[in-house]
Amino acid sequence: RKHIIFPKSWKRLILLQLALVSPTSNICQAGFSNWQKAKLKFSKHEQSGFHKNAVEMVTNFHKNKKSIGGILSAEYEEERNDNRKALMAILTSMQFLSRQGLSLRGVYINNEENAESGELNSNLHQLLRLRASDIPMLTTWLKKSQDKFTSTQIQNEVMEIMAHEILRKIASRFSGRKFSVMVHESTDISNTEQLVFCVRYVDDDLNTHEEFIGMHNLESTSAASIINTIEDIMLRMSIQLKDCRGQCYDGASSMAGYKTGVATSLLSKEPRA
Repeated sequence: RKHIIFPKSWKRLILLQLALVSPTSNICQAGFSNWQKAKLKFSKHEQSGFHKNAVEMVTNFHKNKKSIGGILSAEYEEERNDNRKALMAILTSMQFLSRQGLSLRGVYINNEENAESGELNSNLHQLLRLRASDIPMLTTWLKKSQDKFTSTQIQNEVMEIMAHEILRKIASRFSGRKFSVMVHESTDISNTEQLVFCVRYVDDDLNTHEEFIGMHNLESTSAASIINTIEDIMLRMSIQLKDCRGQCYDGASSMAGYKTGVATSLLSKEPRA
């Protein structure tokens, strides 16, 4: 029988399962060596309460126990869920700050009396610390030395992904509709030439909408450079020049020039623009 063992170093029989659940029984303590009456003794033992209880407990144990793989999978699933909650808290915090027009970053604290000396005192970090009171696993996540998804590189990537998603939604609103473009070129405080691009369109209820698409760096302020940038923006937004029905610029010669301006060049490609 599978629940009987007989070690080579012993001369007496030990019942393993019975020994596990009823270690005080005589047969477990002294073993069995009377082989002439073995069949009678074993039959009698099978009818004893010790044996029945042992068999029942071992059977239930095998039914209810979990495999090592199952236990590891459950722990992995729990850890993955906690990590997902922490990551979603970080992403939604970035989304909130961006929606409110607040900066994500700040300045470093250089106070030796502060236990968090050298820690980035940013809006994002402080917001996450506040949210950690409602999201327990976030506290453990922020104490990690790496792979926290809060670095400046990750912030930039997440913001870029969000920006692209917003642009896709804006583009879907006037996809296939007629539109006008509003373009303005200006120099920012760092002396970088920037092109502001907006779209104006009318919906099915004849409501007018103006959408800010973005600010784009210019290689130069020439008409050719501006036209290339406008066409690149249209391509990225999946809108076509053939649907353009109006242009709006300032009075700069590169924009509204009669011979070589941006407006004139676009009209040569699409007369209805």
